[in-house]
Amino acid sequence: MHFKRFSTVGQRVAGLSPYRWDDISGYGYPLWKEKPRWAAQYLPNTVMTPVTDLDVELNPDTRFLDFAPPDTPLFGQISDGTIGPLGFAKMMVSSGEFDRCTVRRFYQRFMGQTLDPAVHAPYIDELVSVFVGGDRQIRPFVVWLLNRPRFRWGH
Repeated sequence: MHFKRFSTVGQRVAGLSPYRWDDISGYGYPLWKEKPRWAAQYLPNTVMTPVTDLDVELNPDTRFLDFAPPDTPLFGQISDGTIGPLGFAKMMVSSGEFDRCTVRRFYQRFMGQTLDPAVHAPYIDELVSVFVGGDRQIRPFVVWLLNRPRFRWGH
């Protein structure tokens, strides 16, 4: 969701790092002319920017959905304060949510069944252990899936 609002065509994302609101102020960044558009898209108290006006006034970076100040919990992990997609990704990968989502999506794609975490938690954990044990390589994981008896049974 973070990148959906970055630019009108999404071609200038790389030039904005380290993803701070004040970096688009015009000091060497080509996006400074787009700051009014950004301000209109990052409105406080909205679904895509769930912070208050006071939060934005105190820290402009809180406009970014994936801004997580140090010590913010997410998925059972604590933020180290990294702003932007990298900060969100660090917490998501270290929590294991990335691996659980990945195996569920590949299982759905190749086995034709959606795994419900509430019902299939032990099986999802088994799939995650195979995926992570294979260094998160997709091809060996898919081959392993296709060699399961469940694939031959059609469910």
